[in-house]
Amino acid sequence: MGPEYPGYSNALNLLNIPTLEKRREELTAKFSKKLYKSERHRDLLPAKRTTKKILRNNPSEQLKEPDYNTDRYQNSAIPYCTRIINDIISEAEILL
Repeated sequence: MGPEYPGYSNALNLLNIPTLEKRREELTAKFSKKLYKSERHRDLLPAKRTTKKILRNNPSEQLKEPDYNTDRYQNSAIPYCTRIINDIISEAEILL
């Protein structure tokens, strides 16, 4: 790009690549799915919720989000992965 650098958004369009934020979200979602399916490392995530769904009367597949007292822990890997997994599960339930 050189000295005539047009800016971040123009450079992304020119190179046809997604933003760092979008790439981070995609990679974290991919990692979270693998973590959720892994037998070896599944215990790093919290247990499934014990409440029942109102409409279908099935146990919820979503994970119980861990309690946190600080922003630092709220933004750490496990709570973030838990939120992503719950979002993926809720999107899948909407499609059903």
